[in-house]
Amino acid sequence: MNRLSAMETFIRVIDAGSFSDGAKQLRVGPPRPSQFEDRLGMRLLLRSTHGPMPAAAGRSFYERAKRSIGEADEAELAAQQLSRPPPAAPAAPDARHAAMFGSVEMSTQKTVRILGILPVFSL
Repeated sequence: MNRLSAMETFIRVIDAGSFSDGAKQLRVGPPRPSQFEDRLGMRLLLRSTHGPMPAAAGRSFYERAKRSIGEADEAELAAQQLSRPPPAAPAAPDARHAAMFGSVEMSTQKTVRILGILPVFSL
């Protein structure tokens, strides 16, 4: 199991309150309780009949792991959004106005805008 998968599994186990329910949410087999702790060499979970509870180190690990998984999710989303083609420009109202569809920026004197240009663009 890679590092992010282990972190996500740890988060789900804590949120679900049991190893089996956390595994069901991820659609995997029940995780080995020590897989989170072996890598770090410390106890992250306290096991009881009421389910796993985070130890002091586990609470800290949980908060940081949750942020890390959130960052990874945001990175994936940003990459997916960048890989999508840009939205198409809206279609022109009809063929007669197709050549005039779009935006125009210009700078003129106020008199020229009122008397000369605006009547041309208000077709």
